Amino acid sequence: MIIDIVSVILVIALCGLFLCIALGLAVDWGAPEPGTRWWIGGFAVLATGFCVNGLQNLLPPLLGLTGGTTLLVAGVGLLLIGTQRFLDAPTRHEPWVVAAVAVTVVSSMLLLLVWPSVNGRIAVSNVTIAGLLVAFSVLLVRHAPPVLYSPARLTAAAGIVIAALLMVRSAVALASPPFDTALQNSLINVLLYFCSALAQLALGLGCYFMLMIRRNAALQALSATDPLTGSLNRRGLETVTARVEHDFRRTQAVFSVIAMDLDHFKSINDKHGHAAGDAVLQRVVAESRNNLRGDSVIARLGGEEFCVLLPGCKCEDAHTVAERIRLAFAEARVDAGGASIRCTVSMGVAQCHNDAADFAAVCKEADAALYRAKGAGRNRVEMSAVSQA
Repeated sequence: MIIDIVSVILVIALCGLFLCIALGLAVDWGAPEPGTRWWIGGFAVLATGFCVNGLQNLLPPLLGLTGGTTLLVAGVGLLLIGTQRFLDAPTRHEPWVVAAVAVTVVSSMLLLLVWPSVNGRIAVSNVTIAGLLVAFSVLLVRHAPPVLYSPARLTAAAGIVIAALLMVRSAVALASPPFDTALQNSLINVLLYFCSALAQLALGLGCYFMLMIRRNAALQALSATDPLTGSLNRRGLETVTARVEHDFRRTQAVFSVIAMDLDHFKSINDKHGHAAGDAVLQRVVAESRNNLRGDSVIARLGGEEFCVLLPGCKCEDAHTVAERIRLAFAEARVDAGGASIRCTVSMGVAQCHNDAADFAAVCKEADAALYRAKGAGRNRVEMSAVSQA
């Protein structure tokens, strides 16, 4: 053989070390994402386990033959626990990992000291690791959120490939004459280890991409959110409206807009302070969300101005929603600095139509209705005259 099995195993160990370093550099250690430290620990333990496995002939038998296998099982177990925490999955895997490590230690010692069998050690350890990898892959497929579907399935596929290779190696070991050593320098062993190296690289890259995609999604959500109220900001609203406008042009799915403005908000800031004003802004968003259905969104456009987008909602129904919000907010009391503050809101409602098929045009009509509500005494809802026609 031009390539010996020990060289291949040490290359796998280097791959694990590379993945450990790459994840370590990607993680924010000040506030690490859940599970990522378990991943780093898992790849570090795997790299150590492969090193011990590859150098087992140079180490004391108990350490070289039992320690390496135990480290490999523990490393995969750490990846499984890290994935469960990263995805916040309900099932706890720690007891299964502890049991797998215990089975590996006991079986390795029995098959080394009591009933010596290299083939048996290979079969038991590989089946144990394969079982953990299958659990790892199932966890990814079942619990990954939509934003992580692609990297999660890549990582799960890598886990299944490694598990399948391990099962093949177990079957070969059980069907073969007794081995003198686990490091059989055979073509099938070299190929299996080489494929395992590629699959392990895919496994690590999948974890890395899941981390990066989640972090990017969190940054996008942060950039689209008003930090004070938790509602959308203008940028976030533009993203939603682009989809709603597309649906209207494609399927004529209607949408309505509610323009909102707090009444006499400046006097609240002047009399009670900006902290009280902030509390009032937060309360109007909370009351609005309590009266909106799941696909409707509220955005803060600036100051005390808000916009509510209601996909699939006609103007009359949007008017009903606006009235519910107005009444709920008018009855609410905001406690700030020992003062009990009451505030009202004026609203204008408009619906898309052929002459106002885009969000900007509908907003313009809703604003016109809002100005009429302000002029008619405030604390009221007015509908766009065009939308009613």
